[in-house]
Amino acid sequence: MLHTLLKISGIVLLLMLAAGSAFYLIPLPPRKLAQLAAEQEAYFFQAEAQWLNEHNLAEVVWAKALEFKLRHDLKDYLSEQLSLNSSKPAASISASANHVRNLFINQTQGEVPVISNSALASFVRGYGYCDQVNGYLALLLSSYLDKVQLFGVRNEKGISPHTLIRSRSALGVVWIDAFSCVNAFGFEEELSSSGRAQIPLYKQRAAGLYPSSYYKNGNSFNEFGLSYTAGKAYARLGELLTIKSANIKASLKPATATVAAKRNTANSDRPSKQTLLLDKLKTESLLSKQLYIKARVFHIAGELQEAALLYEKLIGHSPEGPLAAYAAIFLDRMKGKNIPCH
Repeated sequence: MLHTLLKISGIVLLLMLAAGSAFYLIPLPPRKLAQLAAEQEAYFFQAEAQWLNEHNLAEVVWAKALEFKLRHDLKDYLSEQLSLNSSKPAASISASANHVRNLFINQTQGEVPVISNSALASFVRGYGYCDQVNGYLALLLSSYLDKVQLFGVRNEKGISPHTLIRSRSALGVVWIDAFSCVNAFGFEEELSSSGRAQIPLYKQRAAGLYPSSYYKNGNSFNEFGLSYTAGKAYARLGELLTIKSANIKASLKPATATVAAKRNTANSDRPSKQTLLLDKLKTESLLSKQLYIKARVFHIAGELQEAALLYEKLIGHSPEGPLAAYAAIFLDRMKGKNIPCH
């Protein structure tokens, strides 16, 4: 009897693994991806800690599985659009940096709230700061370069004013940045002969960059690649399970006001600019958020006509909201207007 149960359990596990692998590896059409993403709109517009508190374990597992699927398929769609090729690293770096910059709104181009969640969620949402735009670029390039790291430059006081990408390939060490207008550069001693022939030198781009010491004193805080990502995903799943277990236990105890909560309440009469931006975002209707997420998935996947229709529908539905402002920016860029760094 025990042998039969173990055999059945093994078969069920294999079927589940096969189904999971098929879901991950077999591409979904953009329309289906857009629909699945829109159904999880809260995941893209809330900080991860807040989102976790409001969703049960099954919802968390599904959202994370969907995130991996979106990341896989959207990377493939972008790679095909840009003809990325590991044998042509310089061309792949230039094409992907320009394209990702055009698909992202940073704080120098509009009022954008900071939402702490994954690189994929930030990119689907389409706005954020330097670590978020370069985080997705690093994810995209990780399949075509030997090593790709998010790197925080650091000044003499130990403060990091900017995050960019430090990569290694046949070109040598190349620094990549979709946030600024300097796509890529390298220090002469770090580049290979091929790299020196194809990548601008730091001294040629110094006027638009930080002092060289900032790069020498900085540090890597995230690396992108299959083995690293798999290990991180495993660790993250354990962390999520721990968080959910802790939340369940906490919900069984009487609520008490913490010192931090009291401090936040005391300062609540002076909301920050970020708080105001997040509050404006919260007023957006469910329909507006879903239209926006669908439009973004179509846009990233290269289905521009469908994306434009959804952006226009969103603007017509909620013309005064922040999402309409972002949609208008993306519509302009799709028409060749106000392209960053052009």
